Amino acid sequence: MPPPAGPVPHAPSAEALGLCAARLPAGRSLLLVDVDTRLAEAWQARHPDGRWQRLDAAEIVSAPACAADLVVLALPAQPAACTGLLAGLARHAAPGAQLFVLAPNAAHWSQLERTLSADLDDERAAGPHHGGGWSYAALYRRLMDEGWMPELLDATRDEPPSGALAEAVAALAASLRMPPLTALRNLGQRELLVKAERRFDGQPVRAGRARFAVVVPVTRPRQLQLNVLQSPGLREVDAEVVTCEGAASPAAALAAAAARCADADWVLLCHQDVYFPSGFGARLGAVLDAIPPAERRTTLLGFAGIAVNDSADGTRPAGFVIDRQHRFDHPEGERALSIDELAIVVARDSVHTIDPALGWHLWATDLCLTAVCTHRVFPRIVRLPLFHNSLNDYRLPEEFKASARVLRAKHAGFGPIPTLCGTIDAAFCGAADSAPPPPADETPDARAEGANLMLDGVDRKVHELLARGEDDAALAQIIAGVHRTYTRPEYAAGPLYVPQLDRHLETLAARHARALPPGPRRGTLLIATELYELGGHSRVLADVARVVDHPLVVVTDLFERTAQDPDATARLERQFAPAPFVVLPPGTPLQKVQNLQRLIEAMRPAAIGHFAHHQDPLPFVAAPRAGGPRQVLVHHGDHNAGLGHTLPGLRHVDCSGAMQQHCSSHLGVEAELLPLFVEDLGMRRFAAVVGPDCSVVTSGHPAKFRRDGPLALQALVCAALQAVRGSFFHIGPLDDAWIAAVRAQLRQHGLDPARFVPLGLVPSLWQTLRDLGDAAVYLGSAPTGGGRAAIEAQGCGYPVVFHDAHDGHAVLGNTSVYASPTLGWATLPELQQAIGRAVDGHAELSRAARAHYEESYSRPVFEAAVRRIFGG
Repeated sequence: MPPPAGPVPHAPSAEALGLCAARLPAGRSLLLVDVDTRLAEAWQARHPDGRWQRLDAAEIVSAPACAADLVVLALPAQPAACTGLLAGLARHAAPGAQLFVLAPNAAHWSQLERTLSADLDDERAAGPHHGGGWSYAALYRRLMDEGWMPELLDATRDEPPSGALAEAVAALAASLRMPPLTALRNLGQRELLVKAERRFDGQPVRAGRARFAVVVPVTRPRQLQLNVLQSPGLREVDAEVVTCEGAASPAAALAAAAARCADADWVLLCHQDVYFPSGFGARLGAVLDAIPPAERRTTLLGFAGIAVNDSADGTRPAGFVIDRQHRFDHPEGERALSIDELAIVVARDSVHTIDPALGWHLWATDLCLTAVCTHRVFPRIVRLPLFHNSLNDYRLPEEFKASARVLRAKHAGFGPIPTLCGTIDAAFCGAADSAPPPPADETPDARAEGANLMLDGVDRKVHELLARGEDDAALAQIIAGVHRTYTRPEYAAGPLYVPQLDRHLETLAARHARALPPGPRRGTLLIATELYELGGHSRVLADVARVVDHPLVVVTDLFERTAQDPDATARLERQFAPAPFVVLPPGTPLQKVQNLQRLIEAMRPAAIGHFAHHQDPLPFVAAPRAGGPRQVLVHHGDHNAGLGHTLPGLRHVDCSGAMQQHCSSHLGVEAELLPLFVEDLGMRRFAAVVGPDCSVVTSGHPAKFRRDGPLALQALVCAALQAVRGSFFHIGPLDDAWIAAVRAQLRQHGLDPARFVPLGLVPSLWQTLRDLGDAAVYLGSAPTGGGRAAIEAQGCGYPVVFHDAHDGHAVLGNTSVYASPTLGWATLPELQQAIGRAVDGHAELSRAARAHYEESYSRPVFEAAVRRIFGG
């Protein structure tokens, strides 16, 4: 029977459809294009108010526009069959619509195996990749050219058929000067799930030929050909591309290209791996046309970097770029301090000159600092569509640190220098740092004094601002002072309070006090700075909201990240339901204080719960003092210094026994204990654990683990799998490169890489632990522990082996959360011994874990504590 005419649609696998179903958010309407309708039925079962319809790809152009909020497209396996399809989808998409693309990856292990065997054209071949496929870079270029800005949400996995082939591919990648982890990551993705949105519709454009020339230093001609030279965003304005091979530095490349740029007003200097999609050149032309002639020579433009945060006197990411598989998406920055070197724009006769001493790294940040300190102008980060199609594997080369040392020495008086790759300071540069210390008047005036973080310099500035009546600026200084200091290594896990700044908060609260109107008080106002789908503090607040009387959750949105995410409020409303949820509108700190005061006056709460971030002063200034409601401050569980803790009239609450005792002794008041709580989903029925014939499991956000060093996750996995014969299950997000690094280390130690099983995010940790194969021992995250996860594991009946080494910081030595203190460890041999003890005494330790949960962390214990603390 002859094959059907026309392109064969890609039929996503059941696994890929499952990934998509899990990621689809709520919406008014859903459009499926060449996708099984069971996906829509599953979506509507979760969101009964939504409606959906299905179209074939051939109907996209002719069908009436449907203005869908969500579109799911199974992309044809042949790229040539997509002509007009993605552009046609735009007419069916409502403003702000989200497009989910399911596409076969042509570069995966199974396809590589077929390539090596010269068997690529079997018409009867089963699987989702018959007939071709996409590379993620080709898919991203096509999406961006049609106005859709992509990011990778997930992918179905493909494993190498043998360890020998994986090692051979890694060696081959290295011979091509490609990071092996990049090749392993790309080959491990079988089907791609990409989310895309239209972010640049309606942006001003300039018709006609470009006023800029493009200069590209070249070390990989193939990268140049696939990216810069194929960019429709340059061809559309007939921009001349000047390539420079063999240049010793970006400065040398610009000098070599100068003669060929003589007819251009502007020069765009970029990496060879940057792709400029359709519309880029016309949009950049409009940006350049808007620059007054008098400012042209001093203008420096970047596309991604770090800018001054106008609302908080700190810094923030700025700009837009699709970087490899992920989307960097932030507002423009009018006052840039650091620009990523992927691309900059300067005038042909610019005052800004690149310092060759920086080499190939951080030279654009040097341009920024020199512009601010010498030329007295701020560079600017604009927001235009770019694709950085880099082969880099997210690791900084040694040359970067060498450039960092040069940069820090050159700008010694600037202090810590923020960049997208980290803050350039003494710790970043390492022991070999030879940069002189900054002058005395530029040294951060901070010190630890017992449990207090003393910020003398910030204290003086705030005092001066308050004396002049500049209260908004004083609040901004308080925010910035804590924000720049509380996570610095010398103060992390040490000081807990900021008493100098708390005294200023008292002054501001008195100056702006507004009495509550008379009348009955009812309900509980719960105030947070930001809230997340993951995170213990957010979960504690959500649990409290389900117990207290008539709760209202309000987010101050101090850094306005929630306001910048159009989906955040709806997502959090669902997460905290049935409690009502409010986000303060954008504004200055004092404007937010006033809005919060109006909300308090309207609600007249009986109690206020403070769950704010360490650097957020707004709730403490806004909340009424004399005759006001009961006020409860819940100390953050990560034990960093925070505002508000030394204010009078607040009931101080900690979530661990160790912290409760520590704070009581230092504050001179009896701190109260709010035990962590996780809903009881029942104890697991373990099969008999006999010796090491079992598996282990851990969970946690990537920030709780390390990528390198003696306690790197891969080292923990190796040690654990040498102690048991089963698998190592990991619950939580891990990027592909990290997964490949773990498996590569297992292979180096003669262990089967398939024994490491990353499960990703799961709807319920407890439920997953109940159903998880032969897993018998839970390993707490390390080196940063996760108290809530350990409680879930113990409620499920797992003995918990935990990291118990905190460099003498008493506030982190919270072993009370664990049922069996003998299962602590500090070194890898101790980890293996602790696993052995957990296995040998499994039945008894399992019963002890469950009993510990019931006695200390169950619902009755938690609810009684909440009512005692918050009232009602």
